[in-house]
Amino acid sequence: MSVLQILLKRFTLLIVSGVTLTLVGSPLVAADSVRPEVSISSGQLRGTLEEGVRAFKGIPYAAPPVGDLRWRAPQAAANWSGVRDAADYGPICPQQRSRNRDQDEDCLTLNVWAPAEIKAPLPVMVWIHGGAHVNGSGRTGGETFASNGVVLVSINYRLWRVGGFNHPELATGEPSVNFAVLDQVAALRWVAREIHAFGGDPRRVTIFGVSAGGSYVNLLMVSPLAAGLFHRAIAQSGANGLGPLRSADVVAGFGERLAANKGVKGLAGLRGLPWQDIVDADAAYRVESSPVVDGVVIPESVSDAFARGHQHNVPYIAGANSYEGSLAAAIPIPAYQRIMQENIERVEAAYGMAADDPLLPLLFYGDMLFVAPSRHLAKQMQTVSAPSWLYHFDYVLEATAPYSPGARHGGEVAYVFDRLRPVEIGPVVADRFNVPAGTYGVSERDLQVAKMLQQYWIGFARAGSPAVAGQPVWPAYEPEGDVALVISNEGVQAQSGVRRAQLDLIENGYRGGF
Repeated sequence: MSVLQILLKRFTLLIVSGVTLTLVGSPLVAADSVRPEVSISSGQLRGTLEEGVRAFKGIPYAAPPVGDLRWRAPQAAANWSGVRDAADYGPICPQQRSRNRDQDEDCLTLNVWAPAEIKAPLPVMVWIHGGAHVNGSGRTGGETFASNGVVLVSINYRLWRVGGFNHPELATGEPSVNFAVLDQVAALRWVAREIHAFGGDPRRVTIFGVSAGGSYVNLLMVSPLAAGLFHRAIAQSGANGLGPLRSADVVAGFGERLAANKGVKGLAGLRGLPWQDIVDADAAYRVESSPVVDGVVIPESVSDAFARGHQHNVPYIAGANSYEGSLAAAIPIPAYQRIMQENIERVEAAYGMAADDPLLPLLFYGDMLFVAPSRHLAKQMQTVSAPSWLYHFDYVLEATAPYSPGARHGGEVAYVFDRLRPVEIGPVVADRFNVPAGTYGVSERDLQVAKMLQQYWIGFARAGSPAVAGQPVWPAYEPEGDVALVISNEGVQAQSGVRRAQLDLIENGYRGGF
């Protein structure tokens, strides 16, 4: 990879602001003017109230997965007496690459934002964070969703070797290996059981997530354990729509190797280690932490399930961004580079770019990993009766547009949450990337696009269709028309055949054409 490619990728990671959110929440229950309270099955909660939004944070949805509960399906959370303070987030789940030191294995908590005044049950949206299965948390703010009539839930789930793990002693008939997915199912069961207390409608639950979170949305779409727990789904840059998932057998020896490396015996020895010894760095951490086909939690690959009509029959949105290749610097995939080089003439023809163009491998990477799988799953919804919609996000802050190759991986999240922030470019970064130093502000058009995109998501959560009054019509996806809603700096409109030649090449390649 050339220096220019790396610089472009790193720069795009800098020029689009991230998402930081805050909480509030409670429902049809009268709220104290300063600290609202709500009762759930486990006990009483006291949250916070700010600008008409109630937030309840750090709510346990399962027992701490520690000791003998490490690498077990989540167990019921214990009840508490008195009033539990829910003003602050709980610890994030253990992860190696995080500046946040508030980590602990006791991390199975969720957060709820809701309007202070609710006249009728509201749609519920459950956010599943990204982070390549090894990073991230539910510390994201749902105030803007709550201000627009949605009960927003964000969750933590187990990561790294605590969230994805296999060992021969786990073959006891209890669901195993895919502990992160089991946590998400447990959180959705909590929502089904408790969300009415916050004013949410348990019959209108939408799951949505980005990157690994988008992939988990797809996994929940095919997991029988999640049946009936959600009613719409949005996969933002989900990466598991075309390629096969590994089987649990492939990682069966991982637990034994880990025990040998740590100098302990068996599962009991591993469970006796502090989590800091489990979550340490080595080259295999990401591969061995990813979800697998286990026959119980995940019966088959996402691509196989969608093709056979085995996915849950619920309305579904999928899409990805124009410059997903920004992720390549952080997560290189040598196989993509090899495939491109082995098929370089076909790739050049499909993309209309020369082989030595530094953007070509980045676009190919992003399309292979995110854009083509998203279109494929939208297409495969034809195997059930529920509709699907496809989007292509290509918008960047207007001030950064002259310096950006497109919308980076995860760049849509700040728009979906309507939480745009100015970007500061200091002299060192400006000199390194040959861009002007200064503050890149948020324009009125940027704010309008963020509000519009969130309204599409909310409209979908409310009614099962992303229709918004006064905004461009977003048609349901049909393979013949191949229409996606394109959100770009040139405008927002439904377009047919977005990157069709490139995506057809990739989709055919997955079928054996490469």
